[in-house]
Amino acid sequence: VIDSIEALKAHLSEEDRLEKTVLEVCESAGASVVFVSECTGETTLDYMVDGIVQLRRESLDGRVLRVMDIHKLRGEAIEKPSYVFTLHQGEFRALQDFQPHVEGVCSAVCSNCPSYRESCLGCIEANKASDSKCPIYECAMQLKVAGCKLCPREDECTLLPEVSRPGLKLRPGVWKPIQNSVLYYSTGVEDLDRMLGGGYPRGSICTLDLGEELPGGVLELLARPTICNFLMQGDGVVSVPVGWRSPKQLAKYVKPYVSKDRFNRLYRVVRYRGAAEGRLEPYEVTLPSDRPEDFARELIAVAEELRKVTGGVRVGVGICSLAERFGVRGATSMLEKLAIYARQSSALVQCSAMGCTAELEKTLKRLSSVYLKARMTCGTVLLYGEKPRTELYVLEVDASLGYPVPKLTPVQ
Repeated sequence: VIDSIEALKAHLSEEDRLEKTVLEVCESAGASVVFVSECTGETTLDYMVDGIVQLRRESLDGRVLRVMDIHKLRGEAIEKPSYVFTLHQGEFRALQDFQPHVEGVCSAVCSNCPSYRESCLGCIEANKASDSKCPIYECAMQLKVAGCKLCPREDECTLLPEVSRPGLKLRPGVWKPIQNSVLYYSTGVEDLDRMLGGGYPRGSICTLDLGEELPGGVLELLARPTICNFLMQGDGVVSVPVGWRSPKQLAKYVKPYVSKDRFNRLYRVVRYRGAAEGRLEPYEVTLPSDRPEDFARELIAVAEELRKVTGGVRVGVGICSLAERFGVRGATSMLEKLAIYARQSSALVQCSAMGCTAELEKTLKRLSSVYLKARMTCGTVLLYGEKPRTELYVLEVDASLGYPVPKLTPVQ
């Protein structure tokens, strides 16, 4: 490694031949060489080497963003030309594209299997003919009763998402809660709690501002830990579905990780009155869809009913969806009422926003104690706080516990 080529050339008289001489010596010795250059722009060295990688520093909302660009790889296709990278803890690491967790995939276990097929069932099938058995296969083969949910090797195979097939049913994962403090509700994610200095303040509105370029699964990845953390500590949760999601679709992101009884007792998902069809599930409630003041009043009543029983409650709303239904003025009025309710009852109101109007965004920033933004750059999802102000963090998925939680790495 020659670091830097400019510094070395400054002390040599025949600087024009330096790169060529070094390349000839390394080629004759069968060695590789890395030139580190501090110059930008095209140079004669570009035509001599097999690969060119540029490291640059950008700014995102006044925060440092590090990007690696691959300009040349002789004889190789450049499938991904740019990567976000970090120097966290003194280690260079280029970040891969964001991969949302697929429901029912035991990636933490199956990734150890050489025949991994992106699903537990594929892993089990592949292991039948493999000499190297991964833990989930060994566990599945020892189930004593067809359809039994209990695993005889729980010490090795705990917290796995539920997977079903004829004669096989692994037990669902049980979420491990993070204890709330006197001043904060835990986000359900240790990394996010540290990023925010403790979690979400009690009696506050907290907003997640999602860029429209983000892939599906980011909202669920960030919201689900808080929901499960509330439920597992005996607190109530009320959710207003975002966009096209139905109550059943919203519920499926949480149900595998808590018991059925706990879910039905403590979780409420809103249906708009008049749109409800068929029998209501135990966790469903209907609210009026014509007048925003009636909707807000009954939503708060549902939350308060849970809070009086449980002691704490989290209310989740997709504010842009409410604006589409009730208009910007109606959504703004509801936000004001929810902010008052949160302060008076020490509840948590968690808002998600995607593509909001400037007026709504201004209102959200004014009312929110925590305002987080998620954006995508070079295929990497970046999370950072405006309130409180934080640096950039790379959002990844950690499934080591058998269920997906966000993993945050600082971009330093």
